[in-house]
Amino acid sequence: MLGGLPAWNGRIVVDGTNPVEWIDPSSPEASDPANPLAAYGIKAVDLGGRHSSSVVRDLVPGARLVKAFNHFDVSMLPQPTVSGGQRVLFYSGDDADAKAAVRGLMEKAGFFPIDLGALDIGGPLASLPFGPLAGVSLVKI
Repeated sequence: MLGGLPAWNGRIVVDGTNPVEWIDPSSPEASDPANPLAAYGIKAVDLGGRHSSSVVRDLVPGARLVKAFNHFDVSMLPQPTVSGGQRVLFYSGDDADAKAAVRGLMEKAGFFPIDLGALDIGGPLASLPFGPLAGVSLVKI
């Protein structure tokens, strides 16, 4: 999908991907007892020990990549405020200025951003399905 696009030349790219794929609900995979994610209609994609942002980084050479907007269900994004506080969004990346720009977008949208550090550290922490912060919905009161 990214092939044939112009050079990235330092542009900021927000990586909201996760290493999962959807399962056809009528397929045998939908009831596979070996897949703990089948009940959610997904299965993990084997990236050969890599995390999804390291794959995306290779696909967008020259971009300033920030991992964000991916650690909980997308249906929660229209709800930046909940229970009297701000919903937390995690982000990570290797370029401080790019992270500041993404943080600004999150704040402008009403979220409370938390920087998880470098892409190779924070990316796996917040990636669905198995990152320890995946699916976590924190609210700053």
